[in-house]
Amino acid sequence: MSLVSAYNGDKPFAFISYSHKDTDIVLQIVSQMQADGFRVWYDEGIKPGTDWDEFIASRINKSSYFIAFLSENYLNSTNCKDEMNYARDKSDNILLVYIEPVSMPSGMELRFGRSQAIHAYNYEVKAEFFEKFYLSENINICKGND
Repeated sequence: MSLVSAYNGDKPFAFISYSHKDTDIVLQIVSQMQADGFRVWYDEGIKPGTDWDEFIASRINKSSYFIAFLSENYLNSTNCKDEMNYARDKSDNILLVYIEPVSMPSGMELRFGRSQAIHAYNYEVKAEFFEKFYLSENINICKGND
């Protein structure tokens, strides 16, 4: 897996929210997104000693797209849920990518039940997942050659 550094510029980018316990599967998707020309930011871009909460909030505020990779690990993470709830109030473009079958708690279902969602685990062929993924409304605003 060949990852490019987290995007750190002024053009539209996608904020990647995920549980570190799911790093292997999520970074495979992030790597492919980067290879396909998408600008993405994930927490590799946090410098040591940075105030985590403030930095995450600032990246969500600056992002044009918020992608949450949902799993049991995600739903059991206070940090992940904080990111998702914060993004709901700050982002017009939210995409939920279910990387395993999970049921959201009722409160989250209420807040995010109408958000775009893709059930990645249903796609046996990786190319079919990315074809559907890249059809997500407005995701192409994060694509460019820079």
